[in-house]
Amino acid sequence: MPDQPRHRSGRRVRSSLSIPLGHGVTPIGALNMYSGTPHAFGAHERAEAERFAAEAFAILRTASQNRNIKLRIIAAEIVAAVAKKV
Repeated sequence: MPDQPRHRSGRRVRSSLSIPLGHGVTPIGALNMYSGTPHAFGAHERAEAERFAAEAFAILRTASQNRNIKLRIIAAEIVAAVAKKV
């Protein structure tokens, strides 16, 4: 299928799952997962992703509080560090 969406890595995306990160009504970001397999994310995968997103947010919030830096800056630092390694 030539018009299938592609991830920026160039791989074909046949399934995606996005879980909001944050506490309360307004999310501060999202945990995004992609798969080349159709219908790859079911109820079990969604539940695990929600658990992981909650833990990730708690870690980000703690780092933000401990360093007295806005959470969005912590998240941007992590994204930048990971991007250097890819």
